[in-house]
Amino acid sequence: MLMTGLRRYPKVVRIKSAGRKKRRLKIGPVGTLIVIAAVALLAWSLLPLGQRLEREEEVGELEQKVAALREENQALREEIAHLKSDEYVEKLAREELGLVKEGESAYLVVPPKGEERSDESKPQKRERTLWQKFEAFLKNLFD
Repeated sequence: MLMTGLRRYPKVVRIKSAGRKKRRLKIGPVGTLIVIAAVALLAWSLLPLGQRLEREEEVGELEQKVAALREENQALREEIAHLKSDEYVEKLAREELGLVKEGESAYLVVPPKGEERSDESKPQKRERTLWQKFEAFLKNLFD
C-alpha cells in the first residue's frame, strides 16, 4: 500500500548520557534550621499585618466621628452666639414675657365671649415644673 501525501517521521530515541546523574540540592541540618527560621520569621512578620489593618480601619472611623463632632460643635457655637445676641433676647422678652420698650404700648386683643381664639393667638402653655405640679396636687388634696 502506497500512501501519498503522508510523510513518515523517524522514531525519536532518547539517548541517556552515561555518567551524568541529576544533581540534588543538599541542605543538611543547618540549612533545614535556616529554612524553618526564615518561614517562621515570615509568618511572624505577617501576623501583625491583620491587626494593623484593623487599627487603620478603626482610626478612619474615629477620624470621621471627630469631624462630625467638630461640625456639631461649630453649629452649637453659632447657636450660642445667636442666643446671646441682643436681637434674640429682645424677641424672647417680647414674646415670652410680654415686655415692651419705653414709649411703646402693649395691646391685648380679647375675642368676644363665646368665640375661641385661633391657635396663633392662644398663649402657649408652659410645662409646669415638678414642684409646681406637686404644689397643685397638695392644693387640690386639701381643698
